[in-house]
Amino acid sequence: MRTGPVQRLVKINFELDPRDWHGSGSESLWASFVADEGGCKIFRLENSPFHAIGVSYGDIVAAKPTDNPILYEFKSVRTRSGHSTYMILVKAGHRVDSPEFRSHWDLLAQKGCSYESTHMTYPTGSRLLLSVDVPPSANLFSTYDVLQKGQQTSLWLFQEGYAHLPNR
Repeated sequence: MRTGPVQRLVKINFELDPRDWHGSGSESLWASFVADEGGCKIFRLENSPFHAIGVSYGDIVAAKPTDNPILYEFKSVRTRSGHSTYMILVKAGHRVDSPEFRSHWDLLAQKGCSYESTHMTYPTGSRLLLSVDVPPSANLFSTYDVLQKGQQTSLWLFQEGYAHLPNR
């Protein structure tokens, strides 16, 4: 049972280049209100991006209101959460419950990684896209090695959304 006030989530809109591989002009992420700073509001991102580059789960961001009361336009990152984000495009014919996928994913899960998933339609067909959250406690270099091995075995393609390196 929940106790205390219920936090209303809003969407933060990120402008994207529709000429990029995903073809999307924007992506919106869930966020919770943190503070009011003049013309901007400050939010905490509550999920990981599938396409937006440069942000991760838990980052504190500034955003401007729009005409829609639950939609805000991203302006800047104020504070990094320490999380990193990678996007995985699972190759056709592979599923997250297949033994080959599990053998690679389990190595990431042991590091504390989690993912959100969606299906994207491309000219070549529907593909599974994962937004992978890498917590601050994970060794980013060994995590990257696992991602590379999955790509080298033709299990997936991956892209770095944001890598949080200490003192960066």
